[in-house]
Amino acid sequence: MAKQVMAIKMRTKKDKGKFKYPDFDKIVPADKRGGIRWQEFVSNPEKCAGHHYDPKTADDVEGIENVILVAVPFGEAVKAKPSAQYEIIDEDAFAAFYEDASSLAPDYHANMEVIEALKVKYGVAAFDDKTKNKMRTEAPEDYAAIDPESDVPGVVKNKLKTFAGFKAKHGIEIVEG
Repeated sequence: MAKQVMAIKMRTKKDKGKFKYPDFDKIVPADKRGGIRWQEFVSNPEKCAGHHYDPKTADDVEGIENVILVAVPFGEAVKAKPSAQYEIIDEDAFAAFYEDASSLAPDYHANMEVIEALKVKYGVAAFDDKTKNKMRTEAPEDYAAIDPESDVPGVVKNKLKTFAGFKAKHGIEIVEG
């Protein structure tokens, strides 16, 4: 069963070099955040699904657009105290935010140690079609390392680039409380 979380969207501005977040420690009772500061609670993967921000808004004079995914009791406490500083959003709204915010993330991750070792092994500077075909037929495990669709270390597809990938990795369901 998926872990249920709530999404809280906010825009935070810098003041004297620090971001001004709503004071969730005053909004959310201590028992709804495990008796710890809200920032620590949100950073705990057992309780929440993290803090996400849109890097494209980093220099925006209106502040950085960001979303925290929190345990339902935390989210319900926030929902009970509406504010212009934040809002509870549904899964579709978070998916749109996530897709937009992650658009700058790389499509692939490369383990350069693996890639460089394979270049040395095959005596090439780059993997041309001839080398790829040789790898595919003679050493499928080597080819898998340069195939982004495989899970073999080397070049792998960034599965967190999409909301579907993020949701699958973290096993979450976003609810509105």
